[in-house]
Amino acid sequence: MTPREVSDFVTEFRRLVARVVEDHDGVIDKFMGDAAMVLFTEPDMPQQAAMNGLNCAVALNATMQEWSTARTRSHNAPVDAGIGLHFGAVFSGVVGDETRLEYSVFGDTVNVAARL
Repeated sequence: MTPREVSDFVTEFRRLVARVVEDHDGVIDKFMGDAAMVLFTEPDMPQQAAMNGLNCAVALNATMQEWSTARTRSHNAPVDAGIGLHFGAVFSGVVGDETRLEYSVFGDTVNVAARL
């Protein structure tokens, strides 16, 4: 892809992911290139958080397949996306110093999820 095509591709990917995540009460922790770390938090109802994550994964898979089909019809390369899920406790909060603060999540659950 040309630099412009890569920019357009990643921008569209992020737009689609953000829409699906929002529809399932998720929060995007961060985008990392063409990947996203998404959280589902329901502190008093962990089963609901897990269900939101599962439903989001199903919807995101369908969205990526539809996008891939549309790209193929337009003579562009198809999209091949993987989705990993993990459930468990995390530390979440703002970390850093006075020059750079950022919200992030940490812990074994996050590490496993990132590798899925």
